[in-house]
Amino acid sequence: TTEIYNGKSWHDAPDIPVPGDHLAGVTDGTYLYAIGGRNLSVSENHNALQRFNPATGQWTQLTPMPAADSDFGAAYMDGQLITFGGENLFSVFKTTRAYNLATKKWSTLQDLPVARHGLGVAVLGQTIYAIDGAAEPGHDGSTSTMEKLRFRR
Repeated sequence: TTEIYNGKSWHDAPDIPVPGDHLAGVTDGTYLYAIGGRNLSVSENHNALQRFNPATGQWTQLTPMPAADSDFGAAYMDGQLITFGGENLFSVFKTTRAYNLATKKWSTLQDLPVARHGLGVAVLGQTIYAIDGAAEPGHDGSTSTMEKLRFRR
């Protein structure tokens, strides 16, 4: 189910085409992007990239991620959706990828120094902060790691 809050009340919108949990949600100020996720099981990650337009209430499928992933951090910066880390049933990832909204192509960036999932992400200027997370699949291996990732225009 997709629900929209207009500041006063909630109302339903069309369902997300590829539902899942542990997906990343990012906005560019116009659209909401739902990235990756899984089907209620850490062994069933998917690679969907979906864009929601709040003005029309419609979902659009975009170029899927190169690999299925869930429970990763994500940010929007300079026309790109950037994802960090993630997990599956057996592994935690340090992969960093970028999706260019103009070219509709994915690229791989420099890996995180420490593989993590469930991390928080914050953007300040041209710096992305990757905060905490866990170094082991599931709910184990919590970290107190914070990394600054700088990107040039």
